[in-house]
Amino acid sequence: MPARSTSVNASLYRKPKENTSHPSSSKLRTFRNKVYNHYGTHGRDLPWRKRVTPYRVLVSEIMLQQTQVERVIEKYKEFLSAFPDFPSLASAPEFAKNAFFAPVTSTSFFAISPWWGT
Repeated sequence: MPARSTSVNASLYRKPKENTSHPSSSKLRTFRNKVYNHYGTHGRDLPWRKRVTPYRVLVSEIMLQQTQVERVIEKYKEFLSAFPDFPSLASAPEFAKNAFFAPVTSTSFFAISPWWGT
């Protein structure tokens, strides 16, 4: 049986074409300002954007993966009232944590996630 070739496909590492250019810093700044202005005009007022902490970001991201934004807003507020930080969440029994997700999703997130403690 012939030996396998260990060479890497050189076409994957081709140098970009010479006419490929990157936007100038002024164009990037203009684009960034347009995005921020659009957000300022059209961005939704969501509770997880008011006081940003790693814990609140994680909770909102997980809840938002499970269902729609409108359904998460009230549950997010209730959840943070019951479990305001990692220690309170980690010390709560699993059934108490899952009770918050029952009306939002059929997935028992805490039963499958090692991050939340037991």
